[in-house]
Amino acid sequence: MANSFDESVFNFVVDHEPQWLVTVSEKLTLIGGTMAALAIALATTVLLWGPSQRRLRRCLPILAVAVSAIVSRVVKGLFDRARPDSAARWFEYSVSSSSFPSGHATHVAALAVSVFLLTFPRQKVVACLALILGVAVGLTRLFLGVHWASDVLAGWMLGAGCALGVAAVIRWRSKPTIVCE
Repeated sequence: MANSFDESVFNFVVDHEPQWLVTVSEKLTLIGGTMAALAIALATTVLLWGPSQRRLRRCLPILAVAVSAIVSRVVKGLFDRARPDSAARWFEYSVSSSSFPSGHATHVAALAVSVFLLTFPRQKVVACLALILGVAVGLTRLFLGVHWASDVLAGWMLGAGCALGVAAVIRWRSKPTIVCE
């Protein structure tokens, strides 16, 4: 069930979006699918592989997206929220997944934040483009009418949390062990 915030945003988007935005959204949203996000994370890991990166840290994008996929499924199962009625027109098959949180927004946020963590401040343009792409893919879910605004917001927060959590574990695991004698 949607709240008044979700319904207001949904109605505004449906009433004001131009057709070209829907067309662009149909293409751009593909980046946020689980397999696409994992493939992009793998490619990003290869591209960002540098001698200054520790071995485990190099895998941050892949690990963050993988964790986000698992966490997103668990949270979807807990909430079991229905998608907007218009979602049926975008799916050729019945939608079996819950609306909350948006899996696409979750995966792309995990990818964007992990790339940001690996590239900022050395490569500010890459870092900022990753975040902009993460926001854009999340917004496509609204423009296509397949998620409520709170689904996308929750997905962004969950994905960012997954990336930050994985980064924290990697940092913790990478610290040298001090042995007292």
